[in-house]
Amino acid sequence: MGLLERARSLSRPVEPVRGLLQRSLAFLKTCFPTSAEKPGPAPESQGTLPAAEELSYRIAAIPVGFATPVLLFSLLRKQLGLERAVLLLYDARRHVFAPWASAGLDTTTRHRLRLPPGATEEFNRAAGGESVRVSGQSLESFREYFSSREFSMVAELLLVPFLLNQRLIALLLVASREQPLTEETLAMLEEASSQAAAFLYDPAAAETRAPETGARPLAERVEEQLAACRSRGQPLLLLRLHLEALERSAQARAPELEPFRLQEFLLSALDRLLKGIGWVEPLPAHRVLLVVHGMQEADPALLLRMLECALLKMLRGLVEEPPLDLRPEFRIVTEDPSQALGFLSERG
Repeated sequence: MGLLERARSLSRPVEPVRGLLQRSLAFLKTCFPTSAEKPGPAPESQGTLPAAEELSYRIAAIPVGFATPVLLFSLLRKQLGLERAVLLLYDARRHVFAPWASAGLDTTTRHRLRLPPGATEEFNRAAGGESVRVSGQSLESFREYFSSREFSMVAELLLVPFLLNQRLIALLLVASREQPLTEETLAMLEEASSQAAAFLYDPAAAETRAPETGARPLAERVEEQLAACRSRGQPLLLLRLHLEALERSAQARAPELEPFRLQEFLLSALDRLLKGIGWVEPLPAHRVLLVVHGMQEADPALLLRMLECALLKMLRGLVEEPPLDLRPEFRIVTEDPSQALGFLSERG
């Protein structure tokens, strides 16, 4: 039984405490296995392996999930000497291929590199499965996606596509390498893209958090939610989490990661985890508010532990060790709206 099913089960008639604790402990044990149950660390590179085989081995060892793209990019950057490069994944909400991981590119370029399908002729060739080298006059079609400074240093671009079921899901764009591009290196990149596409995180296939347009003030929506909870005889749980330490830990582990993508993923992930029992509200200063309205008996500690477990599983490869430093603050409200409004006004 997954996190959502367990959380929803709390809105059913209360079971004996012993049964609830046993189920919770069993669930948490699957999240945090003992040292005997944990898989052993991947062995270090073996010098006897040819370069292509070693790269293939290391790609196969990358955890599957949100971290896959940045860990793959980091591996390719180090193994193949990529100096200025970016891995673009399809952003389904904005209908562009946007940076998920990058190295060596300035901030302006990383903000401009939003390639819509059909952006250039070379992009279309890459979308068809061809690795494309762009030079000379053909580079002009990419000028708008780079800062003036970055573009002045580009002599050639390399586009390497990642296709899944004949659909482009990611594009590696290389602006410079430590050494000239050889046919052997290009073949390794193409083999890597073919191997990794099968398990590369695909944000287009994941449920994404829809942007809120014209939303009423937060206090008004919380008051309305409290009234609905009172009518059902249920408490309203307000849980505030601080994500800064989690984001900082992930960034230290993978500095190539685009911070905005992690922030957006965390909001979407929390939304999915609370589906049916609550909703998520982004707050300033790397904080989020969880408004939980579907628990018969509010248990912040248990809910927090389940959320932590799920996030650790989703972020494998970026954040490994519990507990997460989320600095939780909560308030359980049953009657008085001023208690909820007071919690919302706290800076935390």
